[in-house]
Amino acid sequence: MWYYLGLFPIWTSIANHGNNHMQKKIAAATASAGGAAVADESKEVLPPPSKWDFGVCLFFIVFGIISAVAGVLSNVYVQMFDVDEA
Repeated sequence: MWYYLGLFPIWTSIANHGNNHMQKKIAAATASAGGAAVADESKEVLPPPSKWDFGVCLFFIVFGIISAVAGVLSNVYVQMFDVDEA
């Protein structure tokens, strides 16, 4: 029950999508590096992050900060003005 209430099917599908995308990036990096001989040596080296990766990271950081501030301010407003729920 907690599996579905915690929306874990959504999180696992997102993680699987990210894993597939990362595997494609690693395969592309090893293919451009020169084949199987280099693949063993560069297996630990990941390709550099793209501009899209930085954009997604910045979005999550900004979204988290805004939601934290909005949550605190809404609770302060409710406590100060004694707003009752309908």
